[in-house]
Amino acid sequence: MDEALADIDTGTNQIMVDKIMTVKRDKLGPSFGRLDQDLLIEVERSMAVFLGIAK
Repeated sequence: MDEALADIDTGTNQIMVDKIMTVKRDKLGPSFGRLDQDLLIEVERSMAVFLGIAK
């Protein structure tokens, strides 16, 4: 996962699918970092499992 987030130079990075929440658009800051397609698919699948949409 760290290779996909290599342009974020703040150290070890995590994606926490168990901390999903809504946020108002005006509270969002600029985007940072990038995910490659394989990691994004893995995150989407993990979120679906966590939310009970998939097994």
